[in-house]
Formats: sequence, C-alpha cells, structure tokens
Amino acid sequence: MGGKNLRVDISDGRGFYSGYISDVSRFGMQLNSIAIKLNQDVKTLSVVVTVNGKNFKMMAIPKWEVKEGGSKTMGMELINVPYSWAGFIREFDQKKAQGHP
Repeated sequence: MGGKNLRVDISDGRGFYSGYISDVSRFGMQLNSIAIKLNQDVKTLSVVVTVNGKNFKMMAIPKWEVKEGGSKTMGMELINVPYSWAGFIREFDQKKAQGHP
C-alpha cells in the first residue's frame, strides 16, 4: 500500500537520517529522500516510523538502493515488527478499501 507522507527516521549505528515512506507493507517498505551517507552495507538498520504522533520502532534489513542525485531510494525488509505496527497496517488498509485517503 502507498505510504505517502509517512515520515521515517533511520540509523545505521553511526548517524541518524530522515526520509519518507513511498510504499509500505507489514514486512517491508520503500524509502525515499534518504541521505546518501546512510551506510546500506550494515546488516540491520534501526527504523522509527512516526504516524499521527505515534512512533513505531523496528529493525530492518537493507535489500536494495538506487541513488538519485543527492539522495537515494531504498527497499528493506522489516524485522522485529511490533504488534502495533501490524494493527496500524490493517487499519490503514481498511480505510483505503473504504475510499478514505
């Protein structure tokens, strides 16, 4: 499902960076506008997704990246997903099915 306007903070263990989610599911996401400096070669990244003032903290395994000028787009597999994240995805999916933005 599309994740337009969902903000994400991500860390490679050396620095913290921000970006936006362009696609999201229960076990994966695609991020846009991520700083080139983020080290994709680490085994796991720390991810915090902020939605309506609520933070979802989880870990992710980088799967691919595409550099686009001064930033990059990344795909990652989510691991250690909190139960509340699955509930958020279900609720978001139901609203989309009912025609809500």
